[in-house]
Amino acid sequence: MRVYADYNATTPLAPGFEGYLRSFLGEGYKNPSSIHAEGRAAREFLDRERTITAGYLGAEADQVIYTSGATEANNAVLQSFVDMYPDGKIILSGIEHDSVYKKAQALGALGYQVVTIPVDEEGKLDVTLLDFALQESPALVSVMLANNETGMVLPIVDIAAIAHEAGSVVHTDATCALGKIPLLFNELDVDYLSFSAHKCYGLKGVGGLLVKDVTAFKPQILGGLHERGNRAGTENLIGIMSLNAGLKYGLQDLGLELQRMEMLRSRFVTGLKTFKREMKIHESSTAQLASTVNIAFRGFHAETMLARLDLEGVAVSFGSACHSGTFEPSRVLLNMGISEEEASSTIRFSFGRMTTIDEIDFILGVLKKTLEE
Repeated sequence: MRVYADYNATTPLAPGFEGYLRSFLGEGYKNPSSIHAEGRAAREFLDRERTITAGYLGAEADQVIYTSGATEANNAVLQSFVDMYPDGKIILSGIEHDSVYKKAQALGALGYQVVTIPVDEEGKLDVTLLDFALQESPALVSVMLANNETGMVLPIVDIAAIAHEAGSVVHTDATCALGKIPLLFNELDVDYLSFSAHKCYGLKGVGGLLVKDVTAFKPQILGGLHERGNRAGTENLIGIMSLNAGLKYGLQDLGLELQRMEMLRSRFVTGLKTFKREMKIHESSTAQLASTVNIAFRGFHAETMLARLDLEGVAVSFGSACHSGTFEPSRVLLNMGISEEEASSTIRFSFGRMTTIDEIDFILGVLKKTLEE
């Protein structure tokens, strides 16, 4: 038996999508920018899918810009801001995804103003420092909706209110939150929101950016007039179709699914406590994704444990990054004030709609065996 417990890295495709894809392949080659009948049919398909995407995410169709994924969308928002406001300031938290964090670092190296707001051991921003950083505007505040390593949910609505009062704009990377908590663009009151299809049961290589006011966005990929001039490149119709299939599957009966996930998390954590081993769960006391459990198994090295779990049939991830074959403690955990030793003993378990009670029990059995050995 093998159990997949790495949903925060990528998700399986929505059930039934393969059949839909096979029936679409004969038609999906068409170019929406062509003016002949086939092109017009593809354009109608694209317009229809854009409206569907907007409906799932609580946005208007003209606010949706399809991209290759959240990494492109995140990079585009930050670059667009400094292009429009060279004297502006980028403000971010210390736990952002690398596609935000490293882009901000690169812009800082070019001389743009970049401020990183510290977080506590639960990933909470120091609001006092945020207020101070916002004293000089214009500024772009980029804070993720939910952290992909720990599952901590950040108070984006409150952060947006603070930033807007100071005359600044707000971007949130909602990739890890999509399909795991209720998420509506018009209720979050942010100016930009990034997402990827493959984190919500769609294909890799497609995602999007929601922009409240497209006049406040400067296109970063230039060429044709695709995406209403906001992102050049022939649209990936099959990928966009998969995005909406994933959203349909990932968002259906979300309230019931969240209850089920809370039950699975409770069963998993309760089982862990029976091991009588020293461990710590890195989580938020206020808002947490039930589907993510980030655990430090003190006294054990995460790299060794992950390899053993893999051999025993459990696929999980480090609570840290692996660069060029060298194991390094997670920047996110270190920036939360967690020691290097503890960060090096951390593993992330992430679950999804296909995770079952039997799989949770199997993981617990493998973990118990691994820790005892």
